[in-house]
Amino acid sequence: MFSRISMWRPTLFTAIIYFVIGCLMLFMPGLVATYFLKVVGIIGLLYGAYTLLMYFKNDEDDNDRHLSDMIVAVIVLIISAALIIIPNEAIKLVIAVGGIFLILDGLMKIPSALNTLKYIKGSVTVISLSVGVPIFLGIVFMFLPLQTYEVIAMVFGAGLIIISILDLVSLYYLNKLLKANR
Repeated sequence: MFSRISMWRPTLFTAIIYFVIGCLMLFMPGLVATYFLKVVGIIGLLYGAYTLLMYFKNDEDDNDRHLSDMIVAVIVLIISAALIIIPNEAIKLVIAVGGIFLILDGLMKIPSALNTLKYIKGSVTVISLSVGVPIFLGIVFMFLPLQTYEVIAMVFGAGLIIISILDLVSLYYLNKLLKANR
């Protein structure tokens, strides 16, 4: 069907990949996160082990040997091991930290919002939303981190599915157009 548009094969391939990943993220967000974090953890373990090996391989007098390299390698090894052993706790921690940053963002906007209200006597809706939404979302992120992750993953998965469908429809009509102009 798509033989006339071989230049679009990468789009066809990515559309299929997006669709599969999107379905996984939409219907199994927890599973996707667990495996993703385990893969990141394995990569981190390899990087940390390599960095540590290179630290001990170099002579003490070598300019390439720095104590900071060993410290970073140990930290990466610990974090990577945690990602592999307890991925759900890692997700909770990352989402909760994101929630804290959202709350701080909302709180830091309060002085600017109050200042703006002195000069603008109109609607306060936009200003209230710019302060309230980050604080509200931050609280939700902190107290419901796994559910928050699942919603984010599901929305992202749905987006990937939509992109893949749009790509496939575009390829279909492009193929049809090329066939008609032949």
